[in-house]
Amino acid sequence: MVWASLWGWGKIVLGYSFGLRDLMWMTGGSLCILLYGIFFGKASFRSLRNILIGMEGEITVGAMLEDLRKHDYIIMHDIPIVSSTGITSKGISGLMERSSVVANIDHIAIGPAGVFAFETKMRSKPKDKAMPAKITADANGRLLVAGFPQEPDPRSQAKQIAKELGRIIKHRTDMHLEPRPVVVFPDWWVEETINPKGANEGAWVLNPSRVFAWITTETRIAANRDTALDPSEIKRIAAALTDHIHANSN
Repeated sequence: MVWASLWGWGKIVLGYSFGLRDLMWMTGGSLCILLYGIFFGKASFRSLRNILIGMEGEITVGAMLEDLRKHDYIIMHDIPIVSSTGITSKGISGLMERSSVVANIDHIAIGPAGVFAFETKMRSKPKDKAMPAKITADANGRLLVAGFPQEPDPRSQAKQIAKELGRIIKHRTDMHLEPRPVVVFPDWWVEETINPKGANEGAWVLNPSRVFAWITTETRIAANRDTALDPSEIKRIAAALTDHIHANSN
């Protein structure tokens, strides 16, 4: 139909005889082209909108974390996870001579309470005011955003990335640490009772406004347990991750 439409327009340009059938083909083909442009134009607009929303979330969380520098934390952003095979679950990050970036950790906080890996998840709030703009969990522990389960669960992703970060640190410093995975949902109310009770169990889910208070509390807990990282260890980990970034920057 499209080719027939183009041929019809070509007849007009070239001065050939032009009939009703040509007009029908031209109209149908032009309509197809118009619909195609509208559909993919909207798709492109949605993609751009999602990118901009994601960038806004990254900036919001990054700005919140910067306040932790006053409390002896080092903040790093956009840390690459690398693998030559695309598999990051077998501890091969940083070990391959020829590697490629397969994922990025949004933000990392390194301080007295340990190492924290942050994943930012932006979600549009429901237009229906009757739907709760909350992050909760159901009876089976599934994470719910406005009442809808999230598949895949972002907590699983955060845990895997935190585990991979621990392997990078182990490889470059020989320090055995378990970075804490944290998922942050900017602009959403988060039911914090869904978070783990144990210090190192599962991934935490927070609103960015709660991150500062939560980490400062964790810092006090670490100090009371005598498990806090000292300044030299914090700097050593940060230096190792800086080397990792430089080694794998594009």
